[in-house]
Amino acid sequence: MNENRGSWYLLTGIVFGLILGLLFAWVISPLAYVDTTPATLRKDYKDAYRLSVSLAYLATGDVERARARLALLEEDDSSKILAEQAQQYLAEGRPVADIKALGLLAAALRQTSTPKSEISLTPLSLGTAGSPTKNPEHTQVPPQSTQSLTTGVAGMGTLTQTSGTPPSSTRKPTSTNTPLPTLTPSPTLGSPFVLAEKKEICDPKLSNPLIQVEVVDAADVEVPGVTIIINWDDSEEKFFTGMKPEIGIGFADYAITPGVTYMIHIADGGEPVKDLVAHECENEQGERYWGGWFLKFTQP
Repeated sequence: MNENRGSWYLLTGIVFGLILGLLFAWVISPLAYVDTTPATLRKDYKDAYRLSVSLAYLATGDVERARARLALLEEDDSSKILAEQAQQYLAEGRPVADIKALGLLAAALRQTSTPKSEISLTPLSLGTAGSPTKNPEHTQVPPQSTQSLTTGVAGMGTLTQTSGTPPSSTRKPTSTNTPLPTLTPSPTLGSPFVLAEKKEICDPKLSNPLIQVEVVDAADVEVPGVTIIINWDDSEEKFFTGMKPEIGIGFADYAITPGVTYMIHIADGGEPVKDLVAHECENEQGERYWGGWFLKFTQP
């Protein structure tokens, strides 16, 4: 009888001890995280962190500072992750400004981290999406608009005395302007984009037909962040260049449905491309499959 009562006392003590321990750990003195790194954040907070860095980059144009901030997340390929997040936001219908900010930073990181001679434009598929075969010799070239911005500011750097009067014995410090950070290529104001090339694409590796778009400026430099509008029946959607920087910062694609007629145009103006319909292709074995289109827009 006494042995049974002792066992119950022991069990009761263990239960009360557990309850008191949990009460102390969770209520009285819970664990508090202090001075943790962004790498320890939850996934949705990491997404918010990347978005904040992207919006800051869009305002300042400082790609190296954005790279340093993203390095705190300790991720292997920030450019790829940013592009994937931009595509996720596009599918979820998030604000266009957020999507473009993520896409532009992804393109900027890819452009500045890869030497021009090593830029690979091998087609990359996303889900069922693919890309056209591009010229392997094609390389990214800094746009002249960016060069003129940097040169123009730097040219204002030092104010010196040019008159024939001898300088005063008291020398005044010269006024210098710090050059602004180089910005990622973006759509320039001017002539609207026009269709420069249109051709059918047959690729048996693709499970769905695609409309593939490349946008370049007047210097034939790819332009990221361009909004492309696609219409069919009574529907309309938008997609953007630069979401697949591994292929090209001016590249975008959209999966289409056979039997549906589409129309595409650049949001900033320009001629629309109508009557885009998936067409039939045939492989070497005589098997038929659906093909798509490749469109190249440029500024005259």
